[in-house]
Amino acid sequence: MTPLPSPARTTTFLPLTTEAALRLSRTGPDHNRALVLRHRAEEADAAAGRCWTALLAGCDSTVRWGLRPRLRQLSEATSLYVGTHWWFNDGATHRRRVAQSQVHIEDAIADGDGQEFAMAFIGYDHAMASAVVCGTRPLGEIQPPQHTRSPTQ
Repeated sequence: MTPLPSPARTTTFLPLTTEAALRLSRTGPDHNRALVLRHRAEEADAAAGRCWTALLAGCDSTVRWGLRPRLRQLSEATSLYVGTHWWFNDGATHRRRVAQSQVHIEDAIADGDGQEFAMAFIGYDHAMASAVVCGTRPLGEIQPPQHTRSPTQ
């Protein structure tokens, strides 16, 4: 008998993005838009899992090609959450990073490369989560991490 996977061991492709959206849906200033963002992140994550499975199995099915619209919907939800003014102005660097990462994912799908796909998603998740977090607070409120020196330095 095969044991069921532990919830802690389930595959996720958007851990940073889904966590940011989850927190915003609980504490963010615009609860309804944050819920939409969270829902879109969860849909994209599930679609990524199905796509990755199809890639690993060598399948060229509709599941494999169903991820692109989910990623586009996640970008649209992010744009609505952070505001289109920010997304196309101050957030343009984030928007470009998200778009470039999405191109890497699409290339991996076209190549049928599951490993490249998984690696591309690391960049996509980081780019998307950064956009969500940075777009929710004015730039002056974002503080860089504080580094402390060890006593031996």
